[in-house]
Amino acid sequence: PEIYTLSLHDALPISLYAGSRDPLTCRRRPQEARGRLRAATEGARTAMRLASRRRTYEILDVGRQDDDASRVADIVLIALVSLNVLAVILESLPSLAASYGGFFLAFETFSVVVFSVEYVLRVWSAVDRDDADYGRPLAGRIRYMLTPMALIDLVAILPFYLGFFVSFDLR
Repeated sequence: PEIYTLSLHDALPISLYAGSRDPLTCRRRPQEARGRLRAATEGARTAMRLASRRRTYEILDVGRQDDDASRVADIVLIALVSLNVLAVILESLPSLAASYGGFFLAFETFSVVVFSVEYVLRVWSAVDRDDADYGRPLAGRIRYMLTPMALIDLVAILPFYLGFFVSFDLR
């Protein structure tokens, strides 16, 4: 049979046999084979995206003790919150604020970036909650964003970003 070879992202060559009944093959033209390949690739990407979103939800929201990634994420976030509390206390001392002001600012920026990424990932993965109320893509995410814990997370990082638009310190 006639063989058409296409490449997927210029790294993975895929041979399609013209008379085969495989869903990735084409009987007539390379254009049809490309269309089938594109559809199969999109399906695989969607499946991978759904699996990674579910895994993100499991790591950030479930907090299972038998899951190493979830446990590490919990420990890192709790440690970062604790270090931020300590940094605010130490920064309130005028002598330390004068000496280490640059360090405190860099640590605050780093922390806000980490907490912002965490917040965005929680919102993104909220539709994978077991509760059916969160199942719809937009409504589920908005419903999650209106939960008390999500609002607390948002209030914690919002002053940093408002500082770009308002000229006084909102901390």
